[in-house]
Amino acid sequence: MAGQNRSVSQSDRQDICEKLRERIEAALERMDRDYLTVPQLVKSLPQGVRKALNIEGKTKAGRIAERIETYLEEGFRIRKGQRSLCLCRDFSERELVRREAARKPGLTSKQLKNKLPLPESEFLPALNSLLQRGELFCTLGREHRALVSPAGQTVEAPGREQEPESTSSQDREAFREACDAVAGGRRFVRIHQVRERLQWSRERFDRVLAELRRSFAVQLHGGDPSSMTEGQIRDSYKDQQGRLYIALTWSDR
Repeated sequence: MAGQNRSVSQSDRQDICEKLRERIEAALERMDRDYLTVPQLVKSLPQGVRKALNIEGKTKAGRIAERIETYLEEGFRIRKGQRSLCLCRDFSERELVRREAARKPGLTSKQLKNKLPLPESEFLPALNSLLQRGELFCTLGREHRALVSPAGQTVEAPGREQEPESTSSQDREAFREACDAVAGGRRFVRIHQVRERLQWSRERFDRVLAELRRSFAVQLHGGDPSSMTEGQIRDSYKDQQGRLYIALTWSDR
């Protein structure tokens, strides 16, 4: 494998890294989670990337993970999941638990654990820490089982994005034009750059973006914001559950 890595040119390596990240982000957005099992990721990869990674149908998950890990950029890592190795956003155990609880409020702690690529020895300390900090809370269900929900979000009425007001076709066209202008030929567009170019009010920008997302015209993508400034993070986009999205792609591309 080491010999194979040395034979890959820098430009080819960068191309593989970009295509791999693009497929990972698209698959995570489609599945609305922070991780993929290695088999799920392989299924989402185009044939050219599989060939470049020397992945064949009978290649074992551990070997596949080693080859993928060589091309992973910041923001992702390999974790050992419940039944398979997983490619996961590089969040702390506590953040993974918090985000999944926000997606699925009202799960029991066991159900929540089963949805995450974390062993019990990592899951329970993370969950207990969030409960102690007041970021999550438990309520008792009819069978006296503790149901986990985010603070400020009830089991009966989980948080949902508000229905956006109708936006004009001119606003949608202006948004698309701004995306094209800042994309520079790239498929992934940084949201803060679009916001900076349009110079709209925050309410107007977020309303248009929310409607484009609800109509499946665009997909929103998270990622690692550690290299971004506070202003760039602020000018990205947060949904009603507080999830941060830093990039978007158009569904017709």
